[in-house]
This record gives sequence, structure tokens and C-alpha cells, in this order.
Amino acid sequence: MKWLIRLKELLEKDTINQEEYDEFVAIGNTLIKESDLEKYREFGEGIYLLLDPDVKTGDDFWQLQIMLIDQEY
Repeated sequence: MKWLIRLKELLEKDTINQEEYDEFVAIGNTLIKESDLEKYREFGEGIYLLLDPDVKTGDDFWQLQIMLIDQEY
């Protein structure tokens, strides 16, 4: 469970940069077991609170897409 140790290390930081956030997402993409995914989600709440303001997340992408669609209509 090296991924669990890495997530704990990330939570000890003051802020999470883009590279670290991308690493967090990549870890999540490797998990299969529901128990692992549940732990990952719990860590995710803390990770999001530590994100540097310049970090781009998937949420940012979808918000931009919605804004562009709204502008078309």
C-alpha cells in the first residue's frame, strides 16, 4: 500500500502543487478495490483543501466547458 503512504505524505504538506495533484489523480486511477477507493475518497477531501490556487483540476475543465456552452446560447 505504497499509495496510502504517499497520500499521507501529501496531506502533511502546506499546499499541493499541480504535479502532486496529478500524482494524486494517477493513484486514484490505479485503484480497483472498493475499500481502497473509499480510503482514497476520504484523503481526497483533505487534498482538495490543500490545493494551490493555480492547480487545475477536472472540475475546472468541466466548469470551463459549461461556460463556453453558455456563451454559445
